Amino acid sequence: MLKIYHLAFLGISFIITSAVYGQCAGRYNEEIFSSVTKETVVYTENTSGLQIDIYEPLGDTHAKRALIIMAHGGSFSSGNRTESDIVQLCTYFAKCGYVTASIDYTLTAFTNLADSLLMMDIVMKAVGDGKASVRFFREDAATENIYRIDPDQIIFGGNSAGAILALHLAYLNDIAEAPAFLQTIINANGGLEGTAGHPGYPSNVQGVINLAGGLYLPSFIGANDADVFCVSTHGDADGVVPYNCNQVYWEQFENLFDLVHICGSSILHPVMDENNIPNSLWTLPGENHTPWAFDTTLMNEVNVYAKDFLKNYVNCEVTIIGIDDPDSHLLSIYPNPGNGDNRHISYDPALRGSPYHIYNAIGQQVAFGNLSDDGLATQRLIPGTYFLRVATPSRQLTRKFVVI
Repeated sequence: MLKIYHLAFLGISFIITSAVYGQCAGRYNEEIFSSVTKETVVYTENTSGLQIDIYEPLGDTHAKRALIIMAHGGSFSSGNRTESDIVQLCTYFAKCGYVTASIDYTLTAFTNLADSLLMMDIVMKAVGDGKASVRFFREDAATENIYRIDPDQIIFGGNSAGAILALHLAYLNDIAEAPAFLQTIINANGGLEGTAGHPGYPSNVQGVINLAGGLYLPSFIGANDADVFCVSTHGDADGVVPYNCNQVYWEQFENLFDLVHICGSSILHPVMDENNIPNSLWTLPGENHTPWAFDTTLMNEVNVYAKDFLKNYVNCEVTIIGIDDPDSHLLSIYPNPGNGDNRHISYDPALRGSPYHIYNAIGQQVAFGNLSDDGLATQRLIPGTYFLRVATPSRQLTRKFVVI
């Protein structure tokens, strides 16, 4: 336990190194947080009022975190942001240090899927919603910065229909790439950016998680997409979204929906190779459509596969700032470094009762309480680097200390 002594003034002026809470050890490489929080907000600015669930690592105070946005499956006619496979993915990656989000997007009546023009129309509406969600986070990063995302590290993913959305969002980035009829549909929906709001902020993404998705045309992928990586999982016996190029099939209708054509993962990844796009495909032999949606063990394996790919293309930025702290006399820990049983904290009497929090080197909160004569009510600290934060009415005091 840290012992506390009150000092009105230590009479010592020194340099304090202030570091952003939440260092990089293990971030994006493994589950470094034990639990997550979830917040639901409306992300669109039009009358649809679409919602997004935002997952963050509990206790994480890192300043700039990579973001993964996910879109659910459901044939563009059903499903929602609370689908279990998407929740499992968002929770897993949030525990790895990402901010993650699951969006609702515009849907249509199932019977409309038999009409190829209506099908493409709803896909482009959904893509516009997805782009709005990207802009939502970039706007927040540039203004209130509530979610502390890194606007240069945004990954968009999806399952089934959501993966179709994600792939078109990422790789259909020039309307001239689309055939004339699709250009008409795109223009009728406000262009590639759509009409869901947050104009003026970019909607490009740095990568895609494709779970059993496809593109209308593989030619949407080109040399200008070399900076948009992609990791995919797809069953080679997929009877809904084809693993190769084919028409979408619905068993309940026992026929093909004419003209609804799509190219799946086995076609897209060789095109990515040709265009020097970093990519990886895990093919599940003999598996039908999205088997992970019914198998939590397989879903976890899919998550780990995607994580092991993504960790090569995301980075963790730590800001360390040296400052001459004018309030250094208000709070001190000594000896520093020192062992866990013989450490003391001195603070100005005016801080008595102020809340404190202790974080470890990867941003996990390991203790909290209020300053009192009884010391800091904390568990034994294992050797390592820690940060003590004490809140005052005017600012937050931060002290780095090392346990040896």
